[in-house]
Amino acid sequence: MSTFLLKVLPIGIATDEVESHLSFLFRLARANGVTLIQLVELARRASLHSATGEHCSNTRRAFDLRAQLSAVEALSGNKDLARLTYLPLSADNGAATGRSLRDIRAWCEQCFVEDHRVERQPFDRLIWSSRFMMRCPFHKVLLRTTCPTCMYPQAVRAKRNVFSAHGVDRCVHCASSLVGPTRLLRPEFKPFFGEIEVQELTGAISTGDLTRTGARCLATFYQSLDGSSRLREEMESDLLPDVAHSCLPTIANVVATACKYQVSAVSLILTPDLAAEQVNRFFFDSQFVPGRARIKSEALLLQSIRTTLEAGMHSSPEHPIPTLAQVGALFSMRNLNFVSSFPVLAEKYLERTRWQAARVLDCGLG
Repeated sequence: MSTFLLKVLPIGIATDEVESHLSFLFRLARANGVTLIQLVELARRASLHSATGEHCSNTRRAFDLRAQLSAVEALSGNKDLARLTYLPLSADNGAATGRSLRDIRAWCEQCFVEDHRVERQPFDRLIWSSRFMMRCPFHKVLLRTTCPTCMYPQAVRAKRNVFSAHGVDRCVHCASSLVGPTRLLRPEFKPFFGEIEVQELTGAISTGDLTRTGARCLATFYQSLDGSSRLREEMESDLLPDVAHSCLPTIANVVATACKYQVSAVSLILTPDLAAEQVNRFFFDSQFVPGRARIKSEALLLQSIRTTLEAGMHSSPEHPIPTLAQVGALFSMRNLNFVSSFPVLAEKYLERTRWQAARVLDCGLG
């Protein structure tokens, strides 16, 4: 297959802000004077021609995302375009990641504003496509999903171009800017479930540290946990397919497991046995090593956090209290998903810490 497209380099490779593959294909198409749909069709025909030339027995094979990226790499001279996707999280057995990805676009208006400020062509970030990302990991503002002018959503899977011909930051329906009044942007300080894990996974894919996912990585993790013999029997039983299915390494299952056991999402995939050893060692230390808190169950851990929050709420206004993030770090919680166990208390505590921060700024102490 010949390389004849004008080469365009992806943006943000090896960072959490890596460009999505659709955004890259859109910029590649514009640089070569074609539309995104025309570029994909060109890649499909090139892939089919290559398969026929190699005497492939199945010339009508499905033109999936892997085949599309492979053809675009050959046409444009780029390499490792899978680092612009979540394909490395698709397991060996073909476990899909689609349910963890958005059907409509989401974007950070502040990111687009900064793209224009540094005179960079606006681009769509891969991390925005995950359903777990409700706010921008860089500016902490809620992601937008509708055009601020016509209020229409921007579909990801459509029979026409995903992006407007005027640019990634323009509406496909009215061509208006997807950036609303910046004075209305407000940071959301309360983190959402799974966003830390998705950011970790995206960074590992972008840097090339995570290139493939074994089908049994989560199964290995659970089987390596102390006292998991019963779970091992269930997973190996043909009578309980639902249990085995829940241990397939989809994005949702990896995120849920990482949050539950407070381990690295990347380590769950690359070194599941070592991740399990970390969990085993934590519970062993917490129960048997003198001087350590005797945390024997998740219920006791949550109760300790609740007690800490209640103590902070009842302290005098002059007494500084730790933020939710500091409370989580105090109890070795990688994520703040514990707030879902007592949302009212957590929300009141968050308001107290916001008031505390505003007071410090007003007094000129910040």
